[in-house]
Amino acid sequence: MRLSFFKSLSFIPILLFCGIFYQCSSETKQDEYLTGAFKHPGMYQSLEDLEYMRAMVEKGEEPWKTAYENLKERTSLELVVTPVAYISVGAYGANSIGGREYSQGGTNAYNHAIMWYITQDKRYADKAIEILDAWASTLREFDGNNAKLNVALTGSE
Repeated sequence: MRLSFFKSLSFIPILLFCGIFYQCSSETKQDEYLTGAFKHPGMYQSLEDLEYMRAMVEKGEEPWKTAYENLKERTSLELVVTPVAYISVGAYGANSIGGREYSQGGTNAYNHAIMWYITQDKRYADKAIEILDAWASTLREFDGNNAKLNVALTGSE
């Protein structure tokens, strides 16, 4: 089964950037059926979570300090992005073409976005955007037994 790029990946930048770069404002005109500000259900962290993380890292509190140091070690600004046009992953990962690169791309974009938020160093945001842009302009299709599963498992990042 083949899935088009836009049906499978177009939600990654939305998940990442809606949750991390933007917050729904309480000043936004609310629909009469809406009881509060929209909170995206697919995000790992809320704005409050991100603020708390940054504060704990700045204070040097554990376990946030060590987690931050580990994240920093794994999040290189020198990363060379290697997107592929075609991804095919068979049952149990057999005959994988591009599956690992796809997963690593999502993880790297997410890690750089978190590093940007904690450090406020724009270079991390730029790298996250570079990763997403590279994949968006290269990836064209998914195929294989686990196509939908691969998209779903990696899409959250």
